[in-house]
Amino acid sequence: MKYLLGFAILALMSACQNTQGGNKRVENLEIYQTTGDEKKMAAGPMTHHESTEYLGNRKVSTTYYSTDGMVKGKEVFYYENEKDSTPVKADYIDDKQKLLSYYKYIKDGKDRLIASYAFDASTDELLRVEQYYYTKSTMTSKRIFDSQLNPSRRYAFTHDMYGNETGFQVYNQVDSLVANEVFKITKMDEHNRWSEKWGFANGKPLTKHVRK
Repeated sequence: MKYLLGFAILALMSACQNTQGGNKRVENLEIYQTTGDEKKMAAGPMTHHESTEYLGNRKVSTTYYSTDGMVKGKEVFYYENEKDSTPVKADYIDDKQKLLSYYKYIKDGKDRLIASYAFDASTDELLRVEQYYYTKSTMTSKRIFDSQLNPSRRYAFTHDMYGNETGFQVYNQVDSLVANEVFKITKMDEHNRWSEKWGFANGKPLTKHVRK
C-alpha cells in the first residue's frame, strides 16, 4: 500500500487555471448540536458553518466560518479543463489570504476523485492521504492515511435511492468501529436532495444539518 501511494504522489498532475462556466449558485451548510430525544428533539448551538460557491456543476470554492460568522478560511478549487467536474488541485487560505495548505487530486477515467494528497504550504511536506471508493457513481467509503502512509481512519457511507447520505460508520486504524451515525431526512428540495436532516447514534439525536 505504501509503495502504491508513494508512486501516486509522483504521478500527480499540475493544475491548470480555474476557468469555469455555467450558472452561479451558493450552497450553505449549517450543523447544530441537539437536545431531547427522537420524539421531542430541538437544535442547540451551531457547531459548523460553511458556504460553497458553484458554477454549473463545478465547485469553485468553500468558505468556512466560525460560529459567530467570522471567516476562518477558504478552499479554492482548480480544474484541468472546461469539461471536467472534478478538480485536480485546491488551495486552502486563511482569513488574511495566507496559503496554509494545498491539495492535489487523482481522478479515474470516469472523472471521479479516487485519491487526495494534502501538503503543508510552508514546507511542502505531506500531511495526509485519502482514498475514495465507489459503487457506480456514489462514493461508499474512504480511507485516511497519515503523513507516513499508515492507516488512520476508514469511513463507510450509506445512501437512499436519490443519493442522499443516510448514515456513516467510522473505523480506527485496526478497522474497529468507533462511531456510527444514522441520518433521518426531514426535508427535501424539488430535486429530492435533502435540505434538513438529523443525525442519531443509538437512537439519540446528535446533530441537525441544514442545507440552504
